[in-house]
Amino acid sequence: MAGKISVLTPLAYIFVIITSLVIFSSVYRRRKIQQLASLKPVYEQSFARNNYYTLKSQNEKAERDGLKKPIPEKLINAALIRWAGEDVRQIVKMKQAKEQLTALHQRGSIGDITYNKFVTNEKAIEIELQIISQEANSIKEGWANTIFNVATEVSQSDGVSARIKEASKVKEDYEKTLQKIRQRALAEL
Repeated sequence: MAGKISVLTPLAYIFVIITSLVIFSSVYRRRKIQQLASLKPVYEQSFARNNYYTLKSQNEKAERDGLKKPIPEKLINAALIRWAGEDVRQIVKMKQAKEQLTALHQRGSIGDITYNKFVTNEKAIEIELQIISQEANSIKEGWANTIFNVATEVSQSDGVSARIKEASKVKEDYEKTLQKIRQRALAEL
């Protein structure tokens, strides 16, 4: 009785196993994609990106209508550099935080959702950097090689100027406090 197993029985078994694995895999991937799509970005909408596309679309619309371009090319280039600078600053911050975030995730201090949100946003910014590179090459061939250096300098300059403004504010607060202390000391005398 045991020797009378059909050749089709193992084939049917393999077919059922493979079919169930394919169905499971497709359902799992679909749920994973929906979960990743529902994650909110770490950084909110990029003002610099929106600004660049607005300026560019205004010029394209004027060009289609046969009018003179209302926005100078230098302004559009500056908007692209500003967008690149913002993304470079974000990617640098994310690269600095990734090591600590990975360690926290491995220890179980943060959940999978937070970690996946971070990784997804890092990939999104890398894609944006590729888009910036393509936009730069569309403006001027070979400009993609230098735009990120310029963008890094711009973002560093913005950081320095923000620190200078913050330092001047701290100095003003210190001087106000010092003045109040002097007035109290004079009033006590």
